[in-house]
Amino acid sequence: MRNKRSKSLVPIRKGSPLQTVQRAKIPWSGHERNQTFLSEAATKFVTVSGVSGLDDEQDSRCFAMLDFDRDGATDLFATNHGYPTFRLYRNQIDAAQACNFIAVRVVGGAKEAQPSKDWTNRDGVGATMLLSLPDGTLRYRQKQLGEGMAAQNSETILIGLGSQASIDTMEIRWPSGKTQMFTGLNAGELLTVYENPQDAPNSTGLVTEDYRPATPIEIPESLSANSTSECPLPYGDARLTLYVTTATWCEACLAKLPEVGRLRDSFLAQDLKIVGVPIDLEDTSDKLSSYQDQVKPPYELLVNASVEQRTWISDVVLHAFDEQVLPAAVLVDETGRILHVNLGLPSISTIRSKLDSPEPDHLAWRKFELLPPLEMTEEMLPLIFDGLMNVPDNKK
Repeated sequence: MRNKRSKSLVPIRKGSPLQTVQRAKIPWSGHERNQTFLSEAATKFVTVSGVSGLDDEQDSRCFAMLDFDRDGATDLFATNHGYPTFRLYRNQIDAAQACNFIAVRVVGGAKEAQPSKDWTNRDGVGATMLLSLPDGTLRYRQKQLGEGMAAQNSETILIGLGSQASIDTMEIRWPSGKTQMFTGLNAGELLTVYENPQDAPNSTGLVTEDYRPATPIEIPESLSANSTSECPLPYGDARLTLYVTTATWCEACLAKLPEVGRLRDSFLAQDLKIVGVPIDLEDTSDKLSSYQDQVKPPYELLVNASVEQRTWISDVVLHAFDEQVLPAAVLVDETGRILHVNLGLPSISTIRSKLDSPEPDHLAWRKFELLPPLEMTEEMLPLIFDGLMNVPDNKK
């Protein structure tokens, strides 16, 4: 039904654009970049969308908050309506690495999958934590399952302590009405709190252990390691070369040209060169020349691209994502080594990270957009988000 700005609703007409969107199950929104805001002393918010690398336009649905590598800094896992379905972002902000923190897990006393009058649900959803720090400040957190659709936060709650190395008191308030008080807690600990003390291994209601970093696992397979042949495309004129796949009939490629222009203008010529690579063998040199004159793309279009060049980049994209999609992008260094493969275009932050650390992405993570690349770890349990980063109190 469609609202006619009156007191009645009328049916959507057959063949109308609205019906097309409805039948195709296309989301009503799209190409809306994610926004990220940072709190400044709880008085105002400033946008850090671009500098954080979180301003993707994959029509994100939700994000989960986790400490992927267990370094005490909160990482993000975004879920998208479009491809790629997931994006993993690792927090490498210096301020986050320098802060103290404590991790908390809560276990409710209920043991059956039905409401209980006496105990909280087993996951402890709704339990609140009130921490009193030596400098007189307080921290308040609540156990929540998630922030939206298609994502769930960790069972572990990560709480930033700033420069404080200990906690005077921690009060746990359970939805059942019960409360618990604990003292003598130190930063860097993982605390597991049981609503029913008899459920705890030590029968005290609290188990304390060190919060240890995850152990990296070696991943031998990388994007460049699986290239079947040397890159036949031109490279070496800049520190990085970005190949963008295209075709004369590709509407999505045309829609991405303004973004290509912004990428080009964001870097010096000696740092980044962008090359358009046609992949359709039916796009002849004459057809490509006419296309170039008409469209004037903001990159060097290989109008005389050989079959070998077209096949090579198609194989790279297919190997990375198990399907062929237009447009896609392949980033190589000045030796022709593949550093990154992207559906659509990479973000400015991704390219900057490759300029700073030109190491290939691991192929094991080809389904994710890693910013920046990271190693797989044994422990992937997420941690509840404590702001975009844990920063000292005097910086909040």
